[in-house]
Amino acid sequence: MEKFFGSCTNHGECERACPKEISIDFIALLNKDYLKAKVVNRHLASRT
Repeated sequence: MEKFFGSCTNHGECERACPKEISIDFIALLNKDYLKAKVVNRHLASRT
C-alpha cells in the first residue's frame, strides 16, 4: 500500500491508498485552500 501513497491525481488513487481513509472531497478542499493561500501570499509579498 505504501508504494502507491503520494501518487495522487484527480482520479482518486490517493483516496484508495490513504491509510487514514481521507476522502477525495476533503483532499480537494485542502488543495483549494492551499492554492488560495499561495495566491494571497504572493499578492502580499509583491506589495513590499
